[in-house]
Amino acid sequence: MSNLSNSERLAAIADLKVVYWDLYKEVHNVRPRGRGIMESSDPSDLEYIQAEIDRLLVESERVVAEDRCREAESVVRFEAHVAMLIKMGASDRESALRWIHDADNTNGDADYLSFVWGLPYRYFACNKAA
Repeated sequence: MSNLSNSERLAAIADLKVVYWDLYKEVHNVRPRGRGIMESSDPSDLEYIQAEIDRLLVESERVVAEDRCREAESVVRFEAHVAMLIKMGASDRESALRWIHDADNTNGDADYLSFVWGLPYRYFACNKAA
């Protein structure tokens, strides 16, 4: 990247800022604010911005792994709850799911129920009817 002209470096910085902006949002669930990378227009910052993007990519992998772990724990907790409701008197899984929808005010919306319980998105479409 050191053989780029000043204008090419500024264009590359602009492109990297867009990548950084989106990746930061993906990792932190908010856009970056304040001074810093987004305010930079110094051509010498190109390598710094790329290093920050690389750092965010590593952090993104960690966040995705944590989310998968959290979702797996939620599946176990949810399925145990369904089994408990069946033992308590729900005639079958469908009845237990209706009870859960009613208790959680999800109005039969399977995707919303997935969100409320921290289940993977489209859990019921991929696994079982809700």
